Amino acid sequence: MKVIFIPLVYLFLKPQDVVGSEARNFDLRGDLSTWVKGEVKLSSPRSFLGAASAGDFALFAGGIEANGARSEIVDMYNICDRRIKVNTLSEARSEIGSASFMNGRYAVFAGGKKNDTSFSKRIDIYDSKKRCWVKLDMTSARAAPQLIDLGSILVIYGGATLDIPFISMTVDYLDSDLRLNTIMNDVSGYPFVGISSGNTVLSNGIALGGYTNSNLGGDMILYGPSNQTLFFKRVGKNVVLEALNPVPSPRIGMSGAFSFDRLVYAGGHTIANDGYTLVPSNKISQFNSRRNFHTDLEITLSEPRTYIYSGAFDRFVLFWGGGKSKILEVFDSTNLELLSGIPSKLNLTISRDVAGTTVSKNCIMFVAGGLVWNTGKPTDSIEIISAC
Repeated sequence: MKVIFIPLVYLFLKPQDVVGSEARNFDLRGDLSTWVKGEVKLSSPRSFLGAASAGDFALFAGGIEANGARSEIVDMYNICDRRIKVNTLSEARSEIGSASFMNGRYAVFAGGKKNDTSFSKRIDIYDSKKRCWVKLDMTSARAAPQLIDLGSILVIYGGATLDIPFISMTVDYLDSDLRLNTIMNDVSGYPFVGISSGNTVLSNGIALGGYTNSNLGGDMILYGPSNQTLFFKRVGKNVVLEALNPVPSPRIGMSGAFSFDRLVYAGGHTIANDGYTLVPSNKISQFNSRRNFHTDLEITLSEPRTYIYSGAFDRFVLFWGGGKSKILEVFDSTNLELLSGIPSKLNLTISRDVAGTTVSKNCIMFVAGGLVWNTGKPTDSIEIISAC
């Protein structure tokens, strides 16, 4: 195991205010008829951007601009006064792994693509307590690593690389002092990129499903669904990594979020027998992180969807949009049911792909930027559901 201690570089904010202000509270409302939807604008249209929350901010970082250039912009939306200030990453890049860490103190943006032939090692961290930025480097460059919050340790797992087999097996652990400890994943049968989420109460997290490269020794990548389940358990200052039972219904493009002790995930697509036709799914599944088992539920989404924007407000797991869809569906994890009568006003206004999404204060969900489904052009729209 290789341990790396990297000095911290603080980059202080020079914000520019963009939009209006108002105070608010953050008590979750269980009655969906009281939820409201709003919209604000990014400082520029972008797709493939990272999103995470820290303190009173939802941050939308990097991405690809309308002219195809990688962006260094970070739009910081203040959920208390509803103002946006603009800052910059230390490196312009897209396809960034992102997550909140340490009970929402930090917003972490890891790796990404500087261009199509150069990936990034950079980690940019916004510290909402000190109101400054911290800059670190991972041991290896990779795009779209999966970030999993275990409480006092953040897992930075895998991601895409430029080297064979084009999917990384590297795992970086970021501790509460912002120090990096790097290992290699030696428990998975093969590398994969799936969905991931962490449970800070139980100090565990999961990466599962998604896709793998079935041509491990070749110089071309052949995508196929992965059925792997990789379980992370924090024990003191260490993390135990374990391969668990396979996903019963593997599919690419699933989305999900932790609600209490279970990861609820839905949608995605399989590949037809012809080897290339994508078949969207409406399946809803769950992984119980106390007992470590999967279940495919009998209930299904109202329509098949892939790459849904998902997040959790306590017992509610939100599945919002995805591909050409605009609809919101809400799963109640206590009753294992989809809620009925969801107001249509909560649906997305713009159907979009490759947007950034994050949840703040356990009651506000954002979908920002992305490529508009019917035009393929980037949007500056940030759509917001507030349940508080």
